[in-house]
Amino acid sequence: MSQPGPEGELPKRRRPAPEKLEVRPPSAETLRRRRLIATIAAAVIGVAVVILVLVLINRPDPEPTVLEPVPGETVTAPVPTASLAPIERDTSTAFLAALPSTVLQWAVVDQQVPQGILDEGALEAYTLVYADGPVDDDPSSLVLSAAQWRSPEAAAGHLASLGLPGEPVASQEVLVAGAAVGTMTTYPDVDGSGASVAWSNGATTFVARAPGETATTFYDAFGM
Repeated sequence: MSQPGPEGELPKRRRPAPEKLEVRPPSAETLRRRRLIATIAAAVIGVAVVILVLVLINRPDPEPTVLEPVPGETVTAPVPTASLAPIERDTSTAFLAALPSTVLQWAVVDQQVPQGILDEGALEAYTLVYADGPVDDDPSSLVLSAAQWRSPEAAAGHLASLGLPGEPVASQEVLVAGAAVGTMTTYPDVDGSGASVAWSNGATTFVARAPGETATTFYDAFGM
């Protein structure tokens, strides 16, 4: 027990000095384990990154947004009509009566009987001139040669014998009620000024000659 010091004070008790902790370096086994754990963690992270990249690259494209079509106004050009009245012509036979006096903007302004085609054996033959305006206005004229023959073979032979100028550029079947009844061929003029369209419909033949490309338009609207 401590004895009281002078004047009755007790001496102060001294604290023991703290012990020094000895820091030892990690052992080789510990370092090996740490390196192994770090290597495994890095490998896991690398694999995860690769998987993420592959998923992002190969994911399907998002479905496109389909917009409802906006209804629009359909504009249809009016069908052209003849600006002049056709002439009064002979329609005394069924064939003559079937030949139209107007086709789109064209109207018949002349009708003749070509004797040469009758001499070849045609039962009926006519040449009609169609114009798309008054004569004083220098209209564009279209000449149609129409003939009836005794058989489709005779009709085909007549077209083959015409020797129309120019190389044929288009040929197609003539269809009536879905059945082929003849052929249509377009012959452009050598100088490019117009074209001739020749076609057969059974035992009937037609040859339309017009400037530009109007002969094909005429054929499409002719109806025979």
